[in-house]
Amino acid sequence: HSDTNGAFTSVASVVEATATAGNIDAIYFVVQRQVNGNTVQYVERLAERAFPNGLASAWCVDAGLAYTGVATLSFTGAQHLAGMQVVGIATTDTGTTAAITPLTVSTTGTFTLPAPASPATGYTYVLIGLAFTAQVQTLALDLGDPTLQGKVKKISSADVRVSETLGLSIGSDFDHLVAMKDLVVGNVSSMLTGQASQLVADLYDGDARTFLDPTFTVPGQYCIQQSNPFPATVLGVISEYTQGDTGRQRA
Repeated sequence: HSDTNGAFTSVASVVEATATAGNIDAIYFVVQRQVNGNTVQYVERLAERAFPNGLASAWCVDAGLAYTGVATLSFTGAQHLAGMQVVGIATTDTGTTAAITPLTVSTTGTFTLPAPASPATGYTYVLIGLAFTAQVQTLALDLGDPTLQGKVKKISSADVRVSETLGLSIGSDFDHLVAMKDLVVGNVSSMLTGQASQLVADLYDGDARTFLDPTFTVPGQYCIQQSNPFPATVLGVISEYTQGDTGRQRA
């Protein structure tokens, strides 16, 4: 299920050959939006999930527009997002890629980014677009016979297995989320102990562990959210739970 800042009015699938993902079923939408006080309709294409250059290849915004060129701070040509708040990513002329703090495009389609930290002087790649929030909630915890349904339990920690992912948050519900520290660039990953490099440097493949708030509930569910304009693919979850006062077990 997908939501956007507007309304999907039509959808079509077309087989296309791409340089990064081979032959794919490209998905096109007609989307009706309110932009700069006007009702408009855009033809938009769903970006393929291929990231040959890591985070710098991400296209995780709606109605996106990308710039590639000489290092600069000021940009034009975003009239289709005039007056709207946008997010995105930017790569400096020293090769560092990070999220753009939400900003509002002018009514003429221009915007300016703050100067990056020295020695960088500007941005050679910028992607902006409308934000969307990706969410998933696990099913009520049950392991079969004997059933755990209807019994009080808490999730003490969760290992989330991901592919090409950064920036997720997790919690017992969507109002009590914490950042998954193993998915933050520059952090030491708790799941890379003993490996040559233990720092999270770019899109991450593997397990990310988070200790959750110790709340006893009957469902034993937890929520995962992507609030950043970054890729996220969840392959599986492994939770440590406590049932009443009977001790910890693995699921």
